[in-house]
Amino acid sequence: MNALYLYALALLLAFSGYAQSVVKSHTKQDGSPTFLRFNETQKLYNAADQLQALRDNLPVQKGDEFLFQKEEKDEIGFTHATYAQYYQGVEVRYSAYRVHMKGGQIVTMSGKFSSTEGIGDVDPMIAASDAESTAKAAIPSENYYPEMDDTKLVILPADITGTKFAVLAYEVDVYSMSPLNRQHVYVDAKSGKIVKMINRIHNAEDAQAATRFSGQRTMQTTFNGQANGYMLDDDSRGNGIETVIDGGPNLLDLDNNWTAQEYDNSEKDNGVIDAHWGAQKTYDYFFEKFNRNSIDNNGLKLKQNAHVGQNYVNAYWDGAQMYYGDGDNQISDILTSLDVVAHEIGHGFCQYAVAGGMLIYQKEPGALNESLSDIWAACIEDYFAPEKDIWIMGEDMWIGEEFPYIRSMSNPKLAEFPPQPDTYNGEYYVSTNGCFPADQNDWCGVHTNSGVVNYWFYLISEGGEGINDKDIGYNVNGFGIDKAAAIVYRTETQYLNSTSDFTEMMNFSLQSAEELYGVNSPEVQAVDDAWIAVGLKDPVVPNYCAANGQNANLNEAVWISRVALGGGDNTPDNLRSLTQYNGGYGDFTDVEEYTMKVQRGGGYELQITPGAELNWQNWYFKAWVDFNQDGSFDDANEQVYATANPEGEVEGFGMVNIPNNAPYGSTRMRIAVGKGSAPNECGQMSFGEVEDYTLVITEDGFGVPPDQNLWNPIVYPNPGTYFNVANYGEYAVGKVYNRSGLVQVVELNDMNSNINLEGYPNGLYYLDLVVDGERFSYKLVVE
Repeated sequence: MNALYLYALALLLAFSGYAQSVVKSHTKQDGSPTFLRFNETQKLYNAADQLQALRDNLPVQKGDEFLFQKEEKDEIGFTHATYAQYYQGVEVRYSAYRVHMKGGQIVTMSGKFSSTEGIGDVDPMIAASDAESTAKAAIPSENYYPEMDDTKLVILPADITGTKFAVLAYEVDVYSMSPLNRQHVYVDAKSGKIVKMINRIHNAEDAQAATRFSGQRTMQTTFNGQANGYMLDDDSRGNGIETVIDGGPNLLDLDNNWTAQEYDNSEKDNGVIDAHWGAQKTYDYFFEKFNRNSIDNNGLKLKQNAHVGQNYVNAYWDGAQMYYGDGDNQISDILTSLDVVAHEIGHGFCQYAVAGGMLIYQKEPGALNESLSDIWAACIEDYFAPEKDIWIMGEDMWIGEEFPYIRSMSNPKLAEFPPQPDTYNGEYYVSTNGCFPADQNDWCGVHTNSGVVNYWFYLISEGGEGINDKDIGYNVNGFGIDKAAAIVYRTETQYLNSTSDFTEMMNFSLQSAEELYGVNSPEVQAVDDAWIAVGLKDPVVPNYCAANGQNANLNEAVWISRVALGGGDNTPDNLRSLTQYNGGYGDFTDVEEYTMKVQRGGGYELQITPGAELNWQNWYFKAWVDFNQDGSFDDANEQVYATANPEGEVEGFGMVNIPNNAPYGSTRMRIAVGKGSAPNECGQMSFGEVEDYTLVITEDGFGVPPDQNLWNPIVYPNPGTYFNVANYGEYAVGKVYNRSGLVQVVELNDMNSNINLEGYPNGLYYLDLVVDGERFSYKLVVE
């Protein structure tokens, strides 16, 4: 049947009767489109033209084919058809495309199409059994599970293998029980060499937590007549939910009243009950919110294994089932809290929801995979256990003191194993450039970099303001977790593909928000603002009016020779520019040494010194700050200083006060000096000059008066082992930390002192330095 269908597809005639116009598209680095929106004002493809639309708009080559997989309808009138990509009858792995239709016409298409250039024929030169032997040799094991799927011939795209062209390969499913490992191993069907290994175990990291179970709950069980008791087996949801004891007898209750007296024991059997209840609530969430019948939308039975291993601190989805370790009572308790259970089942949902069969568990797709699981964990806790802290992962089973949880979605940096970034390519972000995915590096940071998308989801749900690691201010108006979840669900089930990265998540979530709530809706704006907040998108640069002072005759030139804000010295807490005639306008917004950080509520002394070839009379001094960052200076409070006719004065003096509600982030300060007429905000005047500077508005607080900012300690060389600390006054005390805790206490008694870290392991350390009651923090790199 499939062979005939593929043959028929290969014989489709190419025609161009529609003259389509694509009005919006996203592409991967290789140029292949991942999203296409058609111009609705022109004639669209009809729903019956799906295959033709795919061929017209994707870079197909001879031998490329599409195989229909499924069709789904959603609640807002869209129909989504999914097609797998094949080449000469062989599946192109991790490649699939979706056609999105409404009103009988194709509106958009999305997915991943992979080039098959260089494949040639699809006849293997080695046997499948030889590929299996090669694959198993790469994953030594004391005990293999039987392979979950038959070894099959596939085409692995070039962006997966890292090679120039796609590769004809055998996909071998190797599943080691001891040590635990499951990989899809791809063996080149021509050369017999391994070209790729992709991890299938999606797990939660080691955790420390205070033990706390889910309390008294109602759950569904099944009576087992042979055992004459009730078991953790539920056939009321889909094709069932079954929770068993791994490697031992299943829990059995005679009266279906599972009490603490019976199960709160040294074996932690009540944690097994948590796993069963958590799986039921996870199923219920997707069914009640999205009418989804289990993670595959076809009633897939959810199988769970608890009490896994001895002192085993892990939980994971293995591609087919969930496994929960008992913990070791030192790092964690049993790993069956509601958020952990929902997280692991979320990996299974991702496997079935994403076009191409899961987000590949490495680099950005893997971090996105982890983040989506955290997102569903937060949503399910909010729906069924809102008394918990929904934005914290693993707090019920972590045994920590300073950080009693695994991850924080509301403050990703405030974690321990490991700290996460809240800004793309910001602090703690694990660079994936040149990274070879392996278990030792967490598959290139999948559990670390997930913090970026976690924080994005928190912001669109709850809202928030601040300034990110790129010194970009943000203010996001959250619209609630239910709407946020709807956007993520649509993005994951209709638009993501196996190799989607953070940029695609951004583009597809905006598309989903537009479809759900309207193109110019507040929800779309908030989604966009949140991506700016986490550094995936640059804010729109305000379009300021052109500033051109009038200095046509240099003999009568008037210019600004000096601007000082916050004091006369040029320290990081003050701005001092020494400029000269700039032809009427000087733009210093990109000059780092002329950029100043100011704080909400702060007051800063402003000094403006002009220069001129004429006498010192009839001067006008003005200053503006674009507090609301809208690209103009015409709001009521944005002219921060103005004085006229200071006859005989050679400088302008005033105060710049930063409002308590000023938005965070970079904005513009404009200084104007004119002679003979008052300058306006765009610099029109008879004679004079205008200069622009950047101010960065930071967190709540008051500006530091110049006379209190006595010291600005510096540390150098860095990296190194002997670190010189200078400019801190006569005495300072500090503490040096690494990730494990305090390394040493330092006291600095001279104007220049050294911190000796010779003999310490290479890596990252932190110095907290207290000078005159003020704290300074530095990173030290030991090399």
